[in-house]
Amino acid sequence: MNVSKALLEYHLLTSATLKPSSIFIQEYYVKHLTHCLKDLKIKKLNQITINTGYHIVDWYRKNTKNHNNSINKNIRFLKSVMKHYEVNTSFQKFKLLPSDTKPFKRLFHEDLKLIIQYLLQMEYSKNSIVYRTAILLLLDSGVRISELLDIKIRNIDFDLMRIYLETTKNGKVRYAPFSEFSRESIIEIIRMNNHSPFLFWNFLQNRPLTKSDMKNFYRRLKRWTQMDRLHSHRFRKTFGSLLAENGMAIQHIQKMLDHSRVTTTMIYIEHDKDKAFEEYQNYNNWKIA
Repeated sequence: MNVSKALLEYHLLTSATLKPSSIFIQEYYVKHLTHCLKDLKIKKLNQITINTGYHIVDWYRKNTKNHNNSINKNIRFLKSVMKHYEVNTSFQKFKLLPSDTKPFKRLFHEDLKLIIQYLLQMEYSKNSIVYRTAILLLLDSGVRISELLDIKIRNIDFDLMRIYLETTKNGKVRYAPFSEFSRESIIEIIRMNNHSPFLFWNFLQNRPLTKSDMKNFYRRLKRWTQMDRLHSHRFRKTFGSLLAENGMAIQHIQKMLDHSRVTTTMIYIEHDKDKAFEEYQNYNNWKIA
């Protein structure tokens, strides 16, 4: 079967089951793989072998900025296309590249103090209040950035201190918590916003706040705090870790983070080493003598 036709057809067939963001990403797979296999002079799926895998990796490294994890996603997609059309070659045995992505770490006390200090000293503007609230709510609720940006004002319950999330990673609606830590800031931006259904609004651009807006804000925050990496996921990991350190049961934290497996939650949680040594003194009575 013709390669370019197979890639595009598979993409169109599977798009009905994907979220818009996943469709967008899959379009990139089709685009890059089409160019790659054309340059490698491969026209049919059954011409793709285990040796082709090495040539594909070499092409991606020379022609894209993709790292190992991104290249692996393209290779997985190509394997899925071949499996769908029942084309079985040695390519299915091609081993994926070792992961080169460093996991995001939680934020500790000194990091959080610096971040809060920056939020409080920002020049007053509607957008500065929006960014401040976004950071406070990420830390206070543990929501994913996509969930945060999709929060509707009508779905915020100030009596129960919960937010109804219509859009989640697994497609299931759920509630996220918040507390007095972020409550006043949420109220402040609701008072400023008199026309948008979304809580987070870019007032300068007159549109909903985006992930790109947050990335730009993180760049400013990184320069001021001198931190190496800042990402929304660090606040989510901090949320889970702080709840664990404060004594919340792992099963409840699992529900707060919307994890299907408690093992995933356990990976998220990073304990403060200094606090661990302090706690050791409360539990080290061996009752030997």
